[in-house]
Amino acid sequence: MGLWSLDTLTGSVFTDSSGYDRDATKTGSPTKDKPIISGGISAQYLSSTAKISYPIDNIMIQGRETWPFSLEAWIKPQSDAASMAPIIARNSSGLFVDGLTIKFVVHMSTTFSIEYQNIKPGEIYHVVGTFDGVSIRLFVNGQEAASEIVTNDAFADTSVTLSTSVTSGFIMTVDTVAVYNYAISNPIIQRHYSAGISYPDIISIASFNGAKYYEFYDDVATVYSKYEIDSDDEWNSGLFSENVASVNNSLVNLFDETTSQFENGTWSYSISFEPTDDTSINGSKINWDVIGDVTVEYSLDGTSFTALSQNDSIIDIQDISAGFSLEVRVTFAESSEQIQMNRIYIIFYLSKDIKGSDESVIGSVSSPLSVTLSDSQYIASEFNNNDGISTTAGITIPHDDAINYSSVEMAVFIPAITASKTLLYVNSASSQPVITTNGSGQLVFSNMTAVYVDGSAITSPYTIEAGKWHHIVAVFAGSVSDVTVGNNASGSAGIQILLSYLALYQDSLSSTDVLLIYDAWVGMPAVQIQESNVSNISEYEYASTGQAFRGYSYNWSITGAG
Repeated sequence: MGLWSLDTLTGSVFTDSSGYDRDATKTGSPTKDKPIISGGISAQYLSSTAKISYPIDNIMIQGRETWPFSLEAWIKPQSDAASMAPIIARNSSGLFVDGLTIKFVVHMSTTFSIEYQNIKPGEIYHVVGTFDGVSIRLFVNGQEAASEIVTNDAFADTSVTLSTSVTSGFIMTVDTVAVYNYAISNPIIQRHYSAGISYPDIISIASFNGAKYYEFYDDVATVYSKYEIDSDDEWNSGLFSENVASVNNSLVNLFDETTSQFENGTWSYSISFEPTDDTSINGSKINWDVIGDVTVEYSLDGTSFTALSQNDSIIDIQDISAGFSLEVRVTFAESSEQIQMNRIYIIFYLSKDIKGSDESVIGSVSSPLSVTLSDSQYIASEFNNNDGISTTAGITIPHDDAINYSSVEMAVFIPAITASKTLLYVNSASSQPVITTNGSGQLVFSNMTAVYVDGSAITSPYTIEAGKWHHIVAVFAGSVSDVTVGNNASGSAGIQILLSYLALYQDSLSSTDVLLIYDAWVGMPAVQIQESNVSNISEYEYASTGQAFRGYSYNWSITGAG
């Protein structure tokens, strides 16, 4: 049994603070990451060599076939798993990520497996697997995703401890892992999910302090037209070949009994632009959600088709004053399993420049055709990898004659720290406050009053961890100046970043201000996902037998709460 806090790491041991001396251990180097649930303070980032083991020895073992249990965790996969990566598992039983699928597996003499498909790398999922002695159930984001009746059989006997780990090429953030010796109910699962997604309203922090703030998603750009196809009515507005149909709001290929295969076929969708006073489209984007493999193409003449990848631009710059048309085609190959396309999303921009809280001060996007905006708005404090603007050229906020900018706040993901790139540049008339990178994976800054990373003041140079989200605040002498994030003023030192939030303050933020803002982002204190009968010793009587046993319930919170 155990209740562990990763804030109490001693050597290779995570101290069990419940008093039962069941310390968890680590292999490799799990490291702290941004919380992925509301109120979290120390989620763990697991690389392909990292593993955390929990000494719980009476869950999923031989001789305890009728003993119920539940496994729970919040996860953020950063890529698809090339092989089965345990979220929390013992041998081949437990919760796993496999490719872009979440699986709950109970390995007895027969293996029972249920799954939730088509997860997105970088998004956040609350995952629960329950076994009540009769059925296994998988819950994702508070809703039951799958279930299966389990025959009474023997679990594989093993002394291997429960563990969380990843596999080669796979990276995952894990938060608030819990183990229970009973099947937690739907209302409890929904309550845990609701608690975890109750993020603070981050944008209000900037508003209360008189700042301008910017978020980066399609609706804050200037959109010419947008097509989101995810219902039967919308699929039916396209053209089908005979082997493709719309079923339950998804596009699927149909089964052929003569070949015992799901057939190949196509679906196509025509887009026409009427003559308009707008002169041209300046960039576009297409992406889709699919279970299985499809080929997506476009054509400008209805004959020659060009293949597309996720988030590709269909057309870059196109004169539409006289009207314009194109065709998008989805091709299903013959398959042993049915292919299911759940959504296709197409957008055309007049401009990717960004409107913020003050729509008169537009953020100028450098090299807009190389920029990708997120499809929709995420809660900023999620630190979601699908949020924000992906750019190698930066974004510039023009000066406002009425405001002396003196502090800049950002939530930013930097995939790699390469030398001689610029993260922040303030183009003041005298000395230019600047944050750049060097060849040692460090941030170097000058002409700054203070710089803070994840709530703490830093000195130059500072080694920052790449491949993670960071909350950064820069404070400098106030000036009426343009501010560029991700590049310098000349556009010659762009750094690859994902920027989800940006705020510019007139006042100089103090260290106390920064800590309060950062605490609001990550949540203080840690979230308490705990029921009254978790982490205790209790008697339980099976209704069918009247037999009582003494059992334990476990709740481990990586955030340091139980």
